[in-house]
Amino acid sequence: MHLERRTAVVQFELFSGATEGSLPLACERDFGVILTIDGTTCPAQNFRSPINDEQWREFIRQLRDCNVNRDVKTGYRGATAIRALARMLYQSLAQLSPALRAFLDDAGTPRRLVIQTSRPELHLLPWAGMYDESGHMLAAGDLSVVQAWDEFDALPVATRGQLQLVKVLGQDTNQRTAAALDGLQRTPEIVQQDATDAFEAGRPVDDVDLLHLEKHGNAVLGETGQVASETLGATFAKARIALLWSCYSGAANSWGESPALALHRNGAGLVLSFLAELHNEDAGSIAEAFYADVFGPSASRDPESALLRIRCAKAATEFAFANWASMTVYLRSPLDLSALPLNGPRVPASGWLAETAPANASAAGATTASEAGPADVFWQSVAAQVRDLQPGTIGEIDASSVAFTQLPAAAFRAWRGNVIRLDDATGTMPDDATLRELGLIPENAPTTDAADRLVWFFGQIARFGSPLIVWTHSAARHREFLETAQPSPTLTFLLLYGAKPEQPTLMELLDENRIEDALTECSALPEACGDEQLYAAYFICIRSEQADRAPQYVARVKSRQQRLLLMGNYLSRNPGTAFDARLMASVGPFAAGDVPRTPEDFYWLAMHVPEGEATLRESGSAKHEMAYALHARGQTEKAEVLLRGALADIEASGKDSSAQQDVRWYTALATTLRDWADLLADEPERLEEATPLLQRAKAIQAFHGMRVALAYSTTTEARLALAGARYTQAIDLAVEAANRFVRCNNWRGWFEAHRILFDSLAETRETARMMSVAKLAREKLQLSNLPEARREEHREDLAFQRARAHWIAGELAEAREELQELREAQIAMQKKLDPKVERLYEYLDLSPATHDGKS
Repeated sequence: MHLERRTAVVQFELFSGATEGSLPLACERDFGVILTIDGTTCPAQNFRSPINDEQWREFIRQLRDCNVNRDVKTGYRGATAIRALARMLYQSLAQLSPALRAFLDDAGTPRRLVIQTSRPELHLLPWAGMYDESGHMLAAGDLSVVQAWDEFDALPVATRGQLQLVKVLGQDTNQRTAAALDGLQRTPEIVQQDATDAFEAGRPVDDVDLLHLEKHGNAVLGETGQVASETLGATFAKARIALLWSCYSGAANSWGESPALALHRNGAGLVLSFLAELHNEDAGSIAEAFYADVFGPSASRDPESALLRIRCAKAATEFAFANWASMTVYLRSPLDLSALPLNGPRVPASGWLAETAPANASAAGATTASEAGPADVFWQSVAAQVRDLQPGTIGEIDASSVAFTQLPAAAFRAWRGNVIRLDDATGTMPDDATLRELGLIPENAPTTDAADRLVWFFGQIARFGSPLIVWTHSAARHREFLETAQPSPTLTFLLLYGAKPEQPTLMELLDENRIEDALTECSALPEACGDEQLYAAYFICIRSEQADRAPQYVARVKSRQQRLLLMGNYLSRNPGTAFDARLMASVGPFAAGDVPRTPEDFYWLAMHVPEGEATLRESGSAKHEMAYALHARGQTEKAEVLLRGALADIEASGKDSSAQQDVRWYTALATTLRDWADLLADEPERLEEATPLLQRAKAIQAFHGMRVALAYSTTTEARLALAGARYTQAIDLAVEAANRFVRCNNWRGWFEAHRILFDSLAETRETARMMSVAKLAREKLQLSNLPEARREEHREDLAFQRARAHWIAGELAEAREELQELREAQIAMQKKLDPKVERLYEYLDLSPATHDGKS
């Protein structure tokens, strides 16, 4: 599909206004510049070519040697010199305008740079191969660099629903590109015809959408297959796309016109050409990649983006051959090929039931309503929903009552584009067969968590032409995963929900807020239930605010390393707790004075258990827990080192497929990622590093249905927005996190989200809303499952927030009164006074009393 790109047009003009004939490149010649970015004219300085004619000839020689000799060692030296020239070209261009530099450096955003000029010599420079000062190829940042002679039109030109492909294959060539055309024989939307006679006779061809021309080129005469450039341009002037598989098809003759430029000037929409000699291997591989991308399994229907991807792939894998610098693209306006039906493949092939019914048959094969059984009726309803699906949406169908192993292709006949099946019952999504059928490399797919693999996959197929992903045997949590991962809007999803498991796991009961059921299941756990079940039982007790029941499950854990971890976790939540002697002995013995007393003591022991007892997962978890404790103490650098090591250990442990399915593994992975992002929230200059960590954590949590963990990650996302001064976003995210916590009956997290909400409201000086939120929170506190001591702590915090609101509003007497009541209550309960309360009260207090906790 046509991809919308931000567009900058750099127009070069000689001050004399001359447009005829080519002048030698000269570093001292000034060109006037007219710069427009997204339709807005920007001021710009004059342009000078960074190289002269002699240097250009040396560039062409190096380009030819790299491509023809195909020697990696010597070619790399030549390609490095070409890259240096490309960097000089970037510097000469970027200095024209700060706005243009910002546009060029906006990597990741789909953009288009149009070099528009009627000066032939400027079309000889390798604009599309530019590198920036950091050594990054501009194309790799999703910048399509094209050239134009006339005024570029940003409005896309739509093609027909059926394309006429005109081919001219030289008998004196090895016809290396012919194999790519053979692959299009199975595409009825593309009609091929031979135009060799018209080419040789110079007879204009009116009905041509795509020109495929493989002929020898002559750099001296500017000929292609012994046909002059002007004749070639007139013969195929109406081509929407022209692919010139010829040497020097982009190189100018002595009067300044190349075969590609002649086609472009005469009206061809998009022209691919080459500045130097074109190696047979390059011609074949680029042709195959282009047709596969635009019309093949991926069916992107976006020739401009396809050529951009091919250029980047060549630079990444064949840098020494410099083919990435030789490719030159002329473009009059963007092309919109969305009218092409291209009902792409249904993959994987093994997951589909071939369509054998007549045209008037139902989606499942029944020809009359009376013949239709329950399965037929179901697939007819699927077909109806497929017809009505809007691109970029998520459809849902309950398929729990229908048994199937393959999908009937007829039910998806109405979808124009690829239909890709993901089956939750297979375990690996997508499987390697699906990737291969789509032209993707299975070895490139992540092998850690299933969520990582799916997010990668969605990114890979985002460029495909209108793919529909049918997710069979899916669960409700998969919709939340899609909403959290936020795949490209070019993707459309249809979830066919399978039957729910009869017996949910302990963690599923907890995440579904079925606390009583979960506690009942915990009480009935058999003796040999396994450490994973005991781990889940421990956290069920913790989250249900029944911490006193948790140690009994810790004592039953067989892994000493995991026992140490849970004991440290319990102590961090319940400071001052003394474990019974039996439990302590199970992780000992300890010498006098070495008895662990703090959470950090237990984590340190877990990190250093004997090698025979240790697992990478638990070692990584121990580093993560220690990092969390150090971060709370302000030791950020040490904490980050430990988090880095924790992530490496946990990911490495996930290579064991059995560990991947373990709730302890993906919990440790997601929590480590989330806490690392949380740590980076303290450093505003590193927020960009935090975002991908948190997005990955959220995707894993959503995929596995970790609703409480997802609520905590949303809280971290709010904290990152607050640190980045995006206050409205921080407020919205804090409210979203609070709502998630309520649905999970997790009131500790609910108040954590509210601290960020209060901080965001304070930054925006919304004191009235702060007071209202404090009142609401106090009322909701009564509905919580928190113990009374914890409720009192939150009441005190709310009192401080009210005082803070008065302080910001300039109501100092009211703020003083709130703080005084809060201090008196803390003193009466012999509690340590809160430093932030004391600091503000000391400033507002009018009495001569000291502030050491005594009146």
